[in-house]
Amino acid sequence: MSFASDLRRVRSRSARFEKVLEARAKVLVVSHNNPDPDSIVSALLLETLLTRVFGISVTIAYSGVIGRAENKALLEYCGIQPVPLREIDVAKFETVALVDTQPGTGNHPFEEAGKVAVVLDHHRLRPDTRQVAFFDVRDHLGSTTTLLHLYWRVWRLELTPKFATAMLYALRSETADMGRAASVVDRRLFKDLYALADLRALSRIVNAKVGERYFSAIHKAIERAVVYGPLVVIRMGKLPYPDAVAQIAEYFLKYEEVSTAFSIGVYGDEILFSLRSDDPGALLESLARRVAGGLGTAGGHESCAGGQIPVTRSARGGKKSLQEAVIARLLEELGLKGDRPRNLIHRIPPRGSS
Repeated sequence: MSFASDLRRVRSRSARFEKVLEARAKVLVVSHNNPDPDSIVSALLLETLLTRVFGISVTIAYSGVIGRAENKALLEYCGIQPVPLREIDVAKFETVALVDTQPGTGNHPFEEAGKVAVVLDHHRLRPDTRQVAFFDVRDHLGSTTTLLHLYWRVWRLELTPKFATAMLYALRSETADMGRAASVVDRRLFKDLYALADLRALSRIVNAKVGERYFSAIHKAIERAVVYGPLVVIRMGKLPYPDAVAQIAEYFLKYEEVSTAFSIGVYGDEILFSLRSDDPGALLESLARRVAGGLGTAGGHESCAGGQIPVTRSARGGKKSLQEAVIARLLEELGLKGDRPRNLIHRIPPRGSS
């Protein structure tokens, strides 16, 4: 796909988009649980489009926690305050729009497609999404931010340095600085944004100050990191915030002797896990689905995926045994079940070893 062809696809759908939004006065824009930079910025871009072009009142909402320091800095820079869904009466909104997620993913409260009118996403198209009045799902794009930018282009919204800075951070974060699942459209947008963005502001977001619990999580993760051949597994225990599990997986992928990182931990009544690989053909989304199969839900991309498993309706034995069952599934899927583990820090005995 090219930039021109993707833009033509948006133009061809613009009449349908307008029709779905016709006579709508209030729209609830919802990201996936524990929103990351791509979902935050996508929601902001959609809110701005609906407000400025269609005169619609928009509320941005989410479930879960925004805990990562960089994400908090991004919100502060953008001047937006997403509202926790628990504080909202959803019935007061005529339309629900999902960004960076879809019905049937298990990572937001709107699992029934009939309750959703708009879906904009860059993950693999889910069957339930086809029931939505308007959807635009393009898994060849590296970010949902890129998709929303195309909508901005069609309706000729001005790309100011502030928006460019937020979009650039989202694009960098989602594609690992263009090294993960970045299309030609993403690369073109990256160049355009870089020329316009406030790089000092971007640096403040990227290098946001962190608290003690961040270093505590890193310390615990290093002590618990176990290596099985090309795989590093990190049992994090209780997570300080939900997206710490993804943050840790990304951190440990830097280890020179592995190609895949898997982190797992508990936040509230959910077990969360994250997979990262530097192999573009790793097919981590399907791997994550198999690992979570029958226990919870999972999704992602070829080299980046994750999942969530509700403990309350899962197997016996509690959170620890369920995490070990998930890890056992992963090792079997990767053909590493018989491998003897070693700790990344050699002086610490491997967890679970005799």
